[in-house]
Amino acid sequence: MFTIKRLNPGALALFFFLMPLTGLQGQSAWGDSIAHRLDLLRRLYQSENFEQAQVNALAFGYFLQVRHLDCPPEAIRLVNGVFLQNKDMESATKFLSQAEADAKGTRIPAQRVALLSALEAAYLTWGMSEAHQRVHDSKVVALGELQAQRQTELVRAAFRERDSLRYRATALLQERQTRLYVDKQVLYAGICLFSALLLLGIWAWNRRQRRWKQQWQRREQEMDIEKAAAGLSLAPMDAHTSAQQPPQAYIHNESIVQTALLVEPNRPIAIYLKSLLSDRFQVDTVATANEAIMRANDLLPDLIICDAVLNGHSGIEVVRQIKMGERTSHIPTVLLVEQHGPEALLDARRAGADTWFVRPLPNDDLNAQIAQLLESRKQQHQLFNRHLHLYFTDWRPHLPDAFLQKTLELVEDNLSNPDYLPEDLAKKLQLSRTHLVRKMMALTGKEPQQLIRELRLEKAKVLLEKRAAAPQVVSELVGFSSPGSFVKAFRDYFGDDALLLRG
Repeated sequence: MFTIKRLNPGALALFFFLMPLTGLQGQSAWGDSIAHRLDLLRRLYQSENFEQAQVNALAFGYFLQVRHLDCPPEAIRLVNGVFLQNKDMESATKFLSQAEADAKGTRIPAQRVALLSALEAAYLTWGMSEAHQRVHDSKVVALGELQAQRQTELVRAAFRERDSLRYRATALLQERQTRLYVDKQVLYAGICLFSALLLLGIWAWNRRQRRWKQQWQRREQEMDIEKAAAGLSLAPMDAHTSAQQPPQAYIHNESIVQTALLVEPNRPIAIYLKSLLSDRFQVDTVATANEAIMRANDLLPDLIICDAVLNGHSGIEVVRQIKMGERTSHIPTVLLVEQHGPEALLDARRAGADTWFVRPLPNDDLNAQIAQLLESRKQQHQLFNRHLHLYFTDWRPHLPDAFLQKTLELVEDNLSNPDYLPEDLAKKLQLSRTHLVRKMMALTGKEPQQLIRELRLEKAKVLLEKRAAAPQVVSELVGFSSPGSFVKAFRDYFGDDALLLRG
């Protein structure tokens, strides 16, 4: 077998730098990393190409020496095996001496022990008893240092764990003390609140019972049509009751037709409620949850009154779906419940109803609440007008209604398009034009065409105040087909044309 004992340093250096280009063992290029070189050396050794492995082993040792790298423990076993197969004791002694020097310079005890263990086994294969004993003694010292390091780490970990447990115990004790104190305060406040609500509920129940009896006596005549089915014996109303007029707050303009949707499975109660609403609303009555949701989406009424208990369904869920629907979320809703006190309030809040009543229903209270709901809608229209005037300024207020915000953003994105129509807006909002008109009238008091026109003019005013462009250019930017129509619309909307003259 051919054995390489020595290589010229210059030739070895040339081989080291040209080795990636030689294509050894079918490899086109090898990097300078230790892993790649060891992998090549391992393949040569496994294929029993010990001559080529000898060359690569010497190159690997030179590579570690030039790069000032520590020899890995697995490399000692592999390289020593190559030298042993080639019976090159001189190269093996040189390589193992260099690895021993690397082990002495290593500051990490675990790495030093691994290197010394590999060296101890390598010296033993060559029968170098003196070197083997020297490395063994160094290994014993390194094992002692490693054991001491591990003991120190264990002590430090124990101290950290003790400090952590002590800190958590202190924090837990403080948390328990604080929580107990807060819980007592909440308990006392809850007891007081519950007692007050209970007394208030009892008082309200008695008061409503008395008023219900009075209202029922005045409405008995309207329930005659249910006498045969319900088996009720109704007493006639007196002339004074039948001639009673609705409250003044309920008188409305006959030119405005308002609609109300009544969700009530109990026919007598439905007739009674319809009699309360018929002088102000065109009332549509349904008895089931599915009919209520479908009718609300189709009709878009101005008011919905729903009983909390329907046949096999919860009226609370019906009101919740109406309030969550984008098409119907703006409709004022009244929930009729059977419970009293905080439970009734909780049901109404859960459903998202605007107001609630406990059946039997008082006439005056219902009228007053409905009038208040409709009045709040007018106030909402005024707030929206103020928002519209500030929409294109730096003081634009927050608009909580997501539907209105989306509508304004769609119109704003198309202001420069003179052909943008309410039909285009309704298509983007996934509504028919009729439904869009009803919803916009309910939320803003404006039809879509009017809203688009006012947004154009508000944008034009801001541009003219900032002198961003001449009036003729501004009219094109906000979607007017001609400057003449823009000037007329601007003067009619704002009352003067000073900004136009200044521009």
